[in-house]
Amino acid sequence: MENNTSLEQYAKEVARYVTFALSTIRDTAKTEYRLPLSSDAQTQALVLFGELEKGHTEECYINSLHEFLMLSVATPNPKACENRWKDVLTCWLSVRGLKFATQFIGPEDYSQLIAKWQYALRCIYFYDAWCKRESYGETRLYGYVFNFHLLCL
Repeated sequence: MENNTSLEQYAKEVARYVTFALSTIRDTAKTEYRLPLSSDAQTQALVLFGELEKGHTEECYINSLHEFLMLSVATPNPKACENRWKDVLTCWLSVRGLKFATQFIGPEDYSQLIAKWQYALRCIYFYDAWCKRESYGETRLYGYVFNFHLLCL
């Protein structure tokens, strides 16, 4: 898996999102735009930021990053049914789709962006299932992962 530029590009997309989200939480962003993060996601973002500043272990980073991603993009906001702009991922994809102030990227580029996020969400859910595997039991974890995989096709 060395020199795998595809995986690197997928990871960079998630890193862009996390960097933007953390910068808006800490008011260091070069924009006034704020993602509609829940209070739990905002709190977890601050925890992640604190761990990055203090130099915790890699496992702490991964767990905090995963928790932030679960709270911010992988868990649907119940208010998003009423207003799509309450959904963090919808807002982020809109921001990423901007090319210039009033222009958007082309369909071919946007479909690649969507594919990266589809892959990222699968990874987030699979990692979550892996972390909770003890509570599922061996046969239940297989069913959970198998059913989720079918939903993603």
